[in-house]
Amino acid sequence: MLKFLFVLASTLAALGAQTVDKSDPTTVMTVERQARKARAVEWLASGDPLKVAWGASTVRADRQADLVPALIDRIREYRSSGFTPAGGFALDQHDAMLQVLDALIELKAPVPPEEARKLYPEFVAQSVILLVRAGDKAVSELMEVFDTAAGNTSWLAAGNALLGAHAEGFGAKVLGRYTQHLQVTVFSPNRGVGGSGGGWSGGSTYAPPSKPNWPSGGLYALTQTAEPSAVYLAEGPTPIYYTRVESGTYLNPGEAGQGNRDTFRGEYLGRMRAHERNSPYRGPVSSTAIDAYPRERVAWTGGAGYRDELGAQLEKATNTFRYSLRQLGAKGWISEAEAQLIPLRLEVLIEDARDDKSIPLPPPDPRPGVAFVTHFQDPLR
Repeated sequence: MLKFLFVLASTLAALGAQTVDKSDPTTVMTVERQARKARAVEWLASGDPLKVAWGASTVRADRQADLVPALIDRIREYRSSGFTPAGGFALDQHDAMLQVLDALIELKAPVPPEEARKLYPEFVAQSVILLVRAGDKAVSELMEVFDTAAGNTSWLAAGNALLGAHAEGFGAKVLGRYTQHLQVTVFSPNRGVGGSGGGWSGGSTYAPPSKPNWPSGGLYALTQTAEPSAVYLAEGPTPIYYTRVESGTYLNPGEAGQGNRDTFRGEYLGRMRAHERNSPYRGPVSSTAIDAYPRERVAWTGGAGYRDELGAQLEKATNTFRYSLRQLGAKGWISEAEAQLIPLRLEVLIEDARDDKSIPLPPPDPRPGVAFVTHFQDPLR
């Protein structure tokens, strides 16, 4: 802080002593740029959220990369509450931080991972963008996001980055929370079986009031969609992008994202089963995802035949888990100690689609790690 104030005083004194040749555009623009830089230094050090916002906006607009340390100092001083404040001085500090983060992201400036992590989840997209850019240096912080993320886009961005970094412990994180959801449909011979699908819908948004006298800045959102304006962020089975929008408001977008985490885990497992963790290559790998929601059919030929067929389907699903465990161990993604702690999680939903249900289906035999359910549970976080 004192260093910046000294630089500021020196710069202002030098500018005041200069006689500007206004006929020379180069000289005029150089002096104006120096003056803007001096003001940015002063405003960033002021502690006034409005001035900090304008200082950060000036750094971004003028590409003043040598003032990045002053921006990072503002992050170090910031005390994140984990959510957007309701109003008052705390909200102004939050909004000033939006400008600071916009400047850092636009300048592609590295930020210490521990500082970027503390901003999550108050600034979901900005924090994740900075952490993903940090790569191997942010493995610990990305693991925390992967463990705690409420939304799928930040969870996927962290997971993709960890997969790309060949992070130790990632395989156990994925397989350890993976559940396979097996639907077995029992039907009468010579009768077909239909299926059904699902959908996803998002919520609505509203247009918040603008902030008079505050600079316009970029607001960020993570997305699974390769929109024309989207920036590629994290390569993976489901790539993640981010968008930047100058809306004239300070409402930081919330987090959305379609999909099912067990489906995504199946994609990660497919990649890891096909790729050595210790391989130096870190690009995309051709792989086949594990189906987290397989559907099987069993023809009703009587109680004994049904038990045999159901047992064969359960064994097939169990073998998928066993094979994944062996392959991830062989490829270096899971240690022997981790493998001992990873349980089988298999949900089985049996649908009785027989024409004649006068004879009830025999109850299935209990199996370790297998839960027979009437509806599938949501994936583990």
